[in-house]
Amino acid sequence: MFVRHSNTHYPEPEQELLEHAPQVRAAGAGIGLWPNTLRELDTLGVGDDVRSMGKTVEARFFDAAGHSIRTVGYDPAAHQFLMVPRPDLNNLLADTLGRDRVRPGTHVTGFTEHDTHVEVHIADGAPLRADLLIGADGVYSDVRAALAPGSAAVAHAGNYAWRAVVPSGDERPEGTFVTIGSARTRGGYTRVAQGQTCGGSASSTPVN
Repeated sequence: MFVRHSNTHYPEPEQELLEHAPQVRAAGAGIGLWPNTLRELDTLGVGDDVRSMGKTVEARFFDAAGHSIRTVGYDPAAHQFLMVPRPDLNNLLADTLGRDRVRPGTHVTGFTEHDTHVEVHIADGAPLRADLLIGADGVYSDVRAALAPGSAAVAHAGNYAWRAVVPSGDERPEGTFVTIGSARTRGGYTRVAQGQTCGGSASSTPVN
């Protein structure tokens, strides 16, 4: 959750990250970043740092028999993206913003919009006055619920995913990205960084 507000102690508007978790969590497996995201990271001045921590991956899909599936009519570069370890990316972004601008353990419950500012409601504190509020508080977003009533997350029963990052060992660098199996299963692996491989599998059951 980002807020931007004017502050007499700073010559420029101040940004803060209101983090619901008790700390910035360096957790997770790999995350894929496409060119549009990398362009924004370049604007922030950290694009090269992000690229240095990841691995360029060419998205490839295979059916259960091992036959390659590829959408025709696109340049090969359109299938490429950067895989990075999510913990490393989390830490880099927190350091770029400034750890002193991260307020952990802060639960935003909603907001009130005024003509000149936004009042951000905090579960265990006084409201925060801000010029701009960006609600990036996940699937169960309280900000989205306040902004668009009736948009609450819907339980997606019958879908399961397992992911992990492991040492690459002798695994061939090119790997595979996703293999489509039988009975609505999917699985694959790919290099996520130097010496690290991200693997995952998923299965789903039709919901009646």
